[in-house]
Amino acid sequence: MVGNSVFLQVPGLEALTSVEDGMAMVTETHCRHLPVLSGETLVGVVSIGDLVKASLAEKDFLIKELKSYIKGQ
Repeated sequence: MVGNSVFLQVPGLEALTSVEDGMAMVTETHCRHLPVLSGETLVGVVSIGDLVKASLAEKDFLIKELKSYIKGQ
């Protein structure tokens, strides 16, 4: 029955939540999409794909910075 699987309280993320914490929330709740809130106002919805893309972008940036630092540029 679908009613047995409905969340009574949907977990959400604050707008300033880190990507890492967002990924942890998705993992813990097994939700593919989470609302993004500013206070009690809905400001958007983030998907697991959005979080993975942002995480990869952060890692790519860090790798480029570290390579540049190592090369002394």
